[in-house]
Amino acid sequence: MSKRNRNQRGPRPAGPTPPPLPQERPFARPTRTWRTWGWIAAAVIIAVGALVYANSFRGIFLFDDYHSILENRHVTRPLTWERVPWMIEHDVRPVVTMSLALNYKLGLDKSRPGKDPSEWGFHLVNLAIHVGAALLLFGIVRRTLLTERLRKRFESASTPVALAAALIWMVHPLQTSAVTYIIQRAESAMGMFFLLCLYSAIRGFDARGTARGLWFAAAVISTVMGMWSKQVMAVVPVIVLLYDLVFVSRSSSLVRTLVQAYRRHWPLYLGLLLTWVIPAVQIIKMLGDEAFSSTVHTDIAMRERTLMDYVTTQFSVVLHYIRIILWPDPLCLDYYWQPAPRTFMGVGLPAIVLFVLVAATVVALWKVPPVGFLGAWFFVILSPSSTIVPLADLAFEHRLYLSLAAFAVGLTAGGYLLLRRLIEGEAGSGEAPRRAMHLVGIVLVAVVVVVLGGLTVIRNKTYHSEAAAWRDVLRANPDNPRAHNNLGKALYFERKAAMEEDGPDAAKRIEDPEPHFAQAIRLEANYADPRYNMGLVLAEKGDRDDAIRYYRTAIELKRNFPQAYNNLAILLDHQAQEKAAAARQERKKAEETGNEAQAARHRGRAAELEAESRELTRDAVNNFRNAVGYNPYYTYAYNNLAALLSRRAGRIMAEADRLYAEASRLSAEASKLEGEGKTQAARAARQKAEQARAQADKQRAQAEQNLDRAMKDLDRAYNIDPYFADVHFNRGLIKMQLAQRSQLDANRLAREGRPAEAERKRQEALARRAEAIEAWQTAVNLKPGMAEVHQRLAQTFLSAGRRQEAIGHLMQVVRLQPRAPQARNNLARALLSVGRARQAAGHFGALVQLAPKNVQARDGYAQALFLAGEYAAAAQQYREALGLKGDAVPTLRRAALLLATCPDDRVRDGKAAVQLADRACQLTNNKDLGSLNALAAAYAEVGRFDRAVDTQREAMELVRQADPKQLDARRRAALLAGLEQRLKLFGAGRALRISPKKPPPPTTRPGQSGPQP
Repeated sequence: MSKRNRNQRGPRPAGPTPPPLPQERPFARPTRTWRTWGWIAAAVIIAVGALVYANSFRGIFLFDDYHSILENRHVTRPLTWERVPWMIEHDVRPVVTMSLALNYKLGLDKSRPGKDPSEWGFHLVNLAIHVGAALLLFGIVRRTLLTERLRKRFESASTPVALAAALIWMVHPLQTSAVTYIIQRAESAMGMFFLLCLYSAIRGFDARGTARGLWFAAAVISTVMGMWSKQVMAVVPVIVLLYDLVFVSRSSSLVRTLVQAYRRHWPLYLGLLLTWVIPAVQIIKMLGDEAFSSTVHTDIAMRERTLMDYVTTQFSVVLHYIRIILWPDPLCLDYYWQPAPRTFMGVGLPAIVLFVLVAATVVALWKVPPVGFLGAWFFVILSPSSTIVPLADLAFEHRLYLSLAAFAVGLTAGGYLLLRRLIEGEAGSGEAPRRAMHLVGIVLVAVVVVVLGGLTVIRNKTYHSEAAAWRDVLRANPDNPRAHNNLGKALYFERKAAMEEDGPDAAKRIEDPEPHFAQAIRLEANYADPRYNMGLVLAEKGDRDDAIRYYRTAIELKRNFPQAYNNLAILLDHQAQEKAAAARQERKKAEETGNEAQAARHRGRAAELEAESRELTRDAVNNFRNAVGYNPYYTYAYNNLAALLSRRAGRIMAEADRLYAEASRLSAEASKLEGEGKTQAARAARQKAEQARAQADKQRAQAEQNLDRAMKDLDRAYNIDPYFADVHFNRGLIKMQLAQRSQLDANRLAREGRPAEAERKRQEALARRAEAIEAWQTAVNLKPGMAEVHQRLAQTFLSAGRRQEAIGHLMQVVRLQPRAPQARNNLARALLSVGRARQAAGHFGALVQLAPKNVQARDGYAQALFLAGEYAAAAQQYREALGLKGDAVPTLRRAALLLATCPDDRVRDGKAAVQLADRACQLTNNKDLGSLNALAAAYAEVGRFDRAVDTQREAMELVRQADPKQLDARRRAALLAGLEQRLKLFGAGRALRISPKKPPPPTTRPGQSGPQP
């Protein structure tokens, strides 16, 4: 043929016809029957999910749940509409955080104040998300099997195949790491939104007009929600595009397919691409916070790991993922996977195998696109965590949450095709073979679902106990130092809870955590966390020196360790307080001794201890500052620092008060010397007084400076977390400290004859006391379980005469600390003071059970029983108290008075009363008014009225001679009037009878208060 003929244009020869363009609607039309079976399948999915995960509701908080939920201020603070925009802007995963915050709020039990919220609600939401994701996967698979590419093979089996895939994916035991492990809601929520995006896109591909726009909008919104759940969602546009190219916008070439996909669905892709702004902004923020480096530090700061270490290790990690998908045993909560050695077996062989699998996926996308899509689904979704994006941990099972769907769909779809080919090849394509195929398929799927579901039920039990979870990790990897450390922590808190609830014997039955901390240190010498935890254990045992050593070593290993700085500072502060207390004892000894040489030695030792205390306090302050320096949002450290500064201010102010008192003494001495004409000595004394006052003013200014700094630190903590109850508690302490200071100033000014200034200070004290009460009430409103705050409020109300309010708070203290003797005692005495004797007796009885050898408890119990009219029981308690301590004067006189004056003849015993009252008078040298009154009544009971009259007169004379400063004229007159009535009674030859309904005449000593029978 000539050249011209060869190049001549003409009709093309016949050849393969290109595939027809897809229809406008690429999916088969669903029928009513198809929809009905869909609802039935959805019900099966929900039922199976609820059954398999029913025991997940017993799962507890563990591992990352603590710092991500229980210690996360964004979760523990009440969620309000005002906080939502802030969380969207500042939180990396705001959707998950807000859902956790709602769970936290709804899970709090008002009957268990101060306790963690119930885990039940968290598990319910996690399960709902997981079942929702399974339903979406079912919908995606079922509609995909009806696309033009697959409908000829799967149209009649789309529902059962999709149902089998969804069930296998849902009940696979790997999913427990994203469902039962509470904080991995981030993974499951992202997975649900991922599937919702793809499902919405599929519905949009099949819709027209407004419906298409609405479905595409739903896909974009789902993508935004997913990216606000976890950043792996960033790959969803790639998956949606691959789906479109493989199943929807098919054409004769890849370029034409891409063009067609863009022309038909460009609004969807534009919206999906715009969502990439979210992870981009988050990455920019991360780079701004911390300079980018090719070195990654693990969360436990044990060693540095290069980016190349991460990438090369992922080859073996991904192969391990594939193995546990096919054979899920053993599973492991925390692999603590270490970088692979740079050898052929460590890196080379896994890399070759993985590259072969990736290459096979690429080839399949070209030759068998549906199979290639499953491979791409697995690798693309896994790529953010298993390629060049370095994460703190090399391997975690929850990262397979979505990738596992490729396995489930491939298994069920491939199994269906294989089963159909086998059965039809053997028996043809009639009705009987089809029924046989259905029966065999149902049996096989049921077996797989039952086996996987059973493994999931067993796996869920691992999450029922923190210690069990970490023991399970150690069974998989005995050399995991983090597992040893976390098991030790779990045992430590179990022991602590057992100690609080059941006492030391129960705590001893729990395994000792120390060996696990020690093993973690042996396995990884540079691991800071077990050293920190060892410090916790040792500090609790009272071995503060070793605890401080462990804390310092932990800080050397991990400079950015705010908790270690905080705890170290707390121990240093304790040591400083002990040194200060020892110094006070030395100064007291110096004052008491009559030997000047010994006094000098004591003063010198006191000065040394005070210097050591100041140095320890400075060290503690520096460590608190380091804690907040490394974590500017560390409210606990701000709060603890403020408490330290407040205590230091109190010590300094006490020294200032001592100097003020010394100045007043010297001024009085100077005035006396001037009156005696000793001018030079008076001038020297006045000069010393001025020096003492100047030094006191300096000390006071220093104390006020410390209080000011403390309030600033509390303000910082409040600005970070206004719902942190301890901050309000310490605010109240400082306000009360200032109120007491103002009251002392008012008293001093009144003594100095400056009434106007004294009144101003008194009003200032009242205002500050009111501020303290307000702060404490805010604290208990935020955290009702703070027993110490209730105790402080009760003391404040009692001092103000507001007894009913005080009793309410004391009842809260007893409810929170039912085994605390002091709490019972305070409540019982407060009830007694308002005449609620029977209630007081009940609490005194409980107190006697708690402290059977406590004399004051039995004495109070006897008083309450007497006022309740139970005279015999009261007498018995007095006998028990005196059996414990026979020289307890208050008990002797009260017992004597009861036996002498009781209206019940069966209880009254005059002779015994005389003996007891006489013993009390001997012990007090006849200088105790109550003892004399009791003896007078006892004499009257045995008929010795002359002695009763003499003793009563002696008591009256004691009142007349009392110091006017201790007993004012009005009270003196009242006492004498009451004693005069008794004197007349005894003079008339009548014994005294006291009924609890009619309080007796005053029997208190001058200056003494409190109810007495």
